[in-house]
Amino acid sequence: MRDIWEQVELLRDLVRDYWSGRYRDIPRWVIGALSFALLYFINPIELIPEFVPVIGYLDDIALLLLVLRLTREHVEKYKLWRSQGA
Repeated sequence: MRDIWEQVELLRDLVRDYWSGRYRDIPRWVIGALSFALLYFINPIELIPEFVPVIGYLDDIALLLLVLRLTREHVEKYKLWRSQGA
């Protein structure tokens, strides 16, 4: 679960850097997909509510992993940009 939370924080930072104008080297569809995944992750109204034991978080994690898979190349470029002291 710690890895998932670290990914959520990374994606949050990426979206924040995009909207602030600090990082724009990314297609809009990627920002849209990441924003949607983050909003779904924090939204209390969803397909399987969090109060359902064990499976309550599975839809959140599944969506997050799918979006990460689709946007992996762009997220890796952002991580490299960040590591270079941006």
